[in-house]
Amino acid sequence: AIAAATEANTQAAEATAAANAASAAALAANEAVPASVAAANTAAAAATAAASTANTAAANSEVTTDGKVADLAAAATAAATTANTAAAAAATAQTELATAVAALTDPATPAQLAAVEIKQAAAIAAATTATTQAAEATAAADAASAAALAANETVPASVAVAATAAAAATAAATSANTAATHSETTTDGKVADLAAVATAAATAATAAAAAATTAQTELASAVAALMDPATPAQLAAVEVKQAAAIAAATEANTKAAEATAAANAASAAALAANETVPASVAAANTAAAAATAAASAANSAAANSEVTTDGKVADLAAAATAAAISANTAAAAAITAQTELATAVAALTDPATPAQLAAVEVKQAAA
Repeated sequence: AIAAATEANTQAAEATAAANAASAAALAANEAVPASVAAANTAAAAATAAASTANTAAANSEVTTDGKVADLAAAATAAATTANTAAAAAATAQTELATAVAALTDPATPAQLAAVEIKQAAAIAAATTATTQAAEATAAADAASAAALAANETVPASVAVAATAAAAATAAATSANTAATHSETTTDGKVADLAAVATAAATAATAAAAAATTAQTELASAVAALMDPATPAQLAAVEVKQAAAIAAATEANTKAAEATAAANAASAAALAANETVPASVAAANTAAAAATAAASAANSAAANSEVTTDGKVADLAAAATAAAISANTAAAAAITAQTELATAVAALTDPATPAQLAAVEVKQAAA
């Protein structure tokens, strides 16, 4: 438009000059002014008006394109601000995640693991937002830059600001995502540690259950070996095995409780960390149940063996009671025989008769 206006102004000037020359020549020659003079002047005026209109339109279009570039520059500025905000949020989320990870104890509690998971999710969400805002800032910067170049204008400062903000948001997103990945590895390790504890507790409970079963078997053998009447050595053997069975049962109950606690801890940790419950949880619970059953059986066997030994001792006590009665009866009979013998001896005359002597002999034999 500007070039066309320039050309129109040039042609208008040439038309004016030509009209003036023709008019002057006609007047000098005392001739009528040619009609072309008026036509040339009219054309020159029209060309000048068209050139003015074109230049005005060009100026107005420049104002319009300046506004459009300014709009895109403003969009780049806004995108830069949003990207910087997103980068700051991602950095904050990463810091909070690091704090939650640092607070993990060994072993970690379900509450601690759940806190890490929450901060981890927040960091990932913040990273996603930062990545989105970085892309939008880059697109806004590219759009403003391309528009300025197309409009033959200086690239706005907001283009560099938006590009810088996009880079910062991308870096913050990468860092937050990396922290989230590392925190997941950490919580996985904490859950694995508790799963290993559950496995060890299951092994210990299984061993305790086997020991309780063995003690019960040995106690049963000692009880089966009791004669009627039982000897002190047999009864002592039962007592030893009984004490061993009770001790083994106590140990089995302890290990069962430990296995149950370990299973509960591993299960709670896995759920808090949004992970699959480890297989060792079921193994520990099974081992705990087996240890509890073995302990119960051993304690029952011990109680039954105590009843058996009590019965054996009671039998011997009853035998002793019967023997005492018999002894007392025999003692009374011996005293009576002694008295009767003394009486027979006292009845001997001097000389003693054969009947008296025979009576003494009879009483003597009785005594």
